[in-house]
Amino acid sequence: MTELLRMQHALSRARAKDARAVLATLVWRQGSTYRRAGARALIVGDEVTGLLSGGCLEADIAEHAKMMLAKGQTSVLISYDLASDEADSLLGIGHGCKGSLGIVLEVLSQTGGPDDPMALLAAHQEGDEAGAVAHLPRASHENGVRRLWRFGSGSSMREHTQGQLAAAERALLSASLDRAVRERKTITDPKDANGVVAEYLPRPLSLLIVGAGVDALPVVDFALGLGFRITMMDHRSAALSHPRLATTTRERVLVNDLAVATSKARARAALVMTHNLRSDEAALTGLLAKDATPREYIGVLGPRARTEKMLTSIGTSLSARPEMSAPAGLDLGGDGADAVALAIVSEIFARLHGRDGRSLSMKEGPIHEP
Repeated sequence: MTELLRMQHALSRARAKDARAVLATLVWRQGSTYRRAGARALIVGDEVTGLLSGGCLEADIAEHAKMMLAKGQTSVLISYDLASDEADSLLGIGHGCKGSLGIVLEVLSQTGGPDDPMALLAAHQEGDEAGAVAHLPRASHENGVRRLWRFGSGSSMREHTQGQLAAAERALLSASLDRAVRERKTITDPKDANGVVAEYLPRPLSLLIVGAGVDALPVVDFALGLGFRITMMDHRSAALSHPRLATTTRERVLVNDLAVATSKARARAALVMTHNLRSDEAALTGLLAKDATPREYIGVLGPRARTEKMLTSIGTSLSARPEMSAPAGLDLGGDGADAVALAIVSEIFARLHGRDGRSLSMKEGPIHEP
């Protein structure tokens, strides 16, 4: 289960009990910190769902949330300087990350609504395009949180204003949004007098799996845990009804209809694993069609020679299709369905993030982009 989904479940439980929930958002950071700007946690009483640090600050953040609720505040900005000796003496955490960070706490409504940030995040996850949210984190009980959200581009772009914004503030946030989307990264500079953070929201992860056999189940488990939206296709109703597929979109598709179905499916990545030569070839025919939905990754289970035979029949080759991986997966070692699934999902996850799956010890410079 993804962090966002766990937070959504915690929020639903809180609202069912008429308990107040506070959303904590990391809006700026400097130096070494456990999480980057945009990280979130949901606080209900002493229960914290999500991480903003390595577990070191969460109890103190929860105390701040209680205080703001007691004072009737709707939002506050708190900051931590983990590089100082004072932080260790006050918090007693011996924190290994010597950075600074700012966190906005905001009380969520008990009924949701158009200004609810959790609903906006969920809407982004259900879409297919990147987006961004720009924060103006001078939060106080007088003006509340002020943000500008943007999803998609061109004629499909959707924009939502959260909080009251003056014209100059809106122009400032809009320019920050444009830059974040253009550079495809979260932009934060705590030394900026305006204090603006533009958080890039990358395209949601989505995966089409053709073949709902037993070995597809661990693929689904791993992928769901990483936040993928999954579509399953198979001609067998019984296979699609497995309880572990309950949170996926399931489509019963006959072999003769596979080419059309796979060509139109909404997914950035596709994995073909029916174990049937005719079905696999039909699926690949649709995935590789000229008018098919563009894919960043197409993986095929089984030996390379088997895939090359199918591609020859279709009229293409592995060398002509850089998005293809056959056999699918990274060379991690191990055996059995779980090991194969881990290797495959790891490769898909790396590909969709523009990485090659190498060991971090071989990487020069910081792990994350600044």
